[in-house]
Amino acid sequence: MRRLLPLLAIAVLSGQAVAGGKLPPAAPQDIAAVQACLSSRQAMQQASCIGAAADMCLKTADSQQRMTNCMVRERAVWDLFLNNDYPEVMKGLRPEAQRELLEVERQFVANTERRCTFIRKAAGYSSYIQVVEIEECMMHATAVQWLWLRDFLPEREKQR
Repeated sequence: MRRLLPLLAIAVLSGQAVAGGKLPPAAPQDIAAVQACLSSRQAMQQASCIGAAADMCLKTADSQQRMTNCMVRERAVWDLFLNNDYPEVMKGLRPEAQRELLEVERQFVANTERRCTFIRKAAGYSSYIQVVEIEECMMHATAVQWLWLRDFLPEREKQR
């Protein structure tokens, strides 16, 4: 059972989908942009790196679909970090802490979807720009979740 917990969590986390399917693989240039930003800041300032790759992409985005794609591309980076580091964190935890982290991650997935799609309910209507806003919300939430999770990595792993 202990071996299944990390696999279940990864399956839950990677199941976050964009409209039309799962996240695409993170692009090397997007990974590099986020990593460069992270390495240029102290741990407490790394949240300011959220949007690093998306902002570069948005400079040439000429439609709402392309703007959405910018958010999806960066979310794929944070999702990659999250899914790569999750098993490492799980390895260092006692069984009861592993179970709790699995529950935290399940709630993160459900609450992120609910919080980010609330944009439509709050506005009372649906629009194309809301798709961009929803993806930006998902990107931000995924990044914040990874920034939280990586604090539980062994020290050697925190050097990103």
